[in-house]
Amino acid sequence: MIFSIGIFLVFCGYRYFDSKIIGFDSTTFIVEFVIFIIVILYYFYEKIKIVTNYHTYKSISFWLSVGIFIYFTGNFFFLLFVKSSKDPIFIKQMKIIYSIVTITKNIILSLAWLAQERQESDADILQIPDGVQLDEDFIVSKQNNV
Repeated sequence: MIFSIGIFLVFCGYRYFDSKIIGFDSTTFIVEFVIFIIVILYYFYEKIKIVTNYHTYKSISFWLSVGIFIYFTGNFFFLLFVKSSKDPIFIKQMKIIYSIVTITKNIILSLAWLAQERQESDADILQIPDGVQLDEDFIVSKQNNV
């Protein structure tokens, strides 16, 4: 993660000083959105790996991540198509999509504070021992029935 921040800053600096485009350059934003989408998916993956006694969806951090994930994934295609068409109908539809995604993100971020945050302790995490072979009993009982 630390290296990706440095690489992204170097990329942004290069795009800024090398850019001949005056105005909005969506390439840097597209790279930023992809990085954030990957980081949030990794966060969800890490949350799924840990089994706890309480539901993940009851935490503030989960809902903040969901809201930000919806914003980045919803506006990713907006950035891809922002310069592809000069059609006023298409631009109007893209503005509507952007508005819906932004309003949804704001609602989720606002409602996230209603979640009941609970401090996670070591007693809440359920540990499965490494040496347990869960499939052995199934194989033995299946062979006895045949």
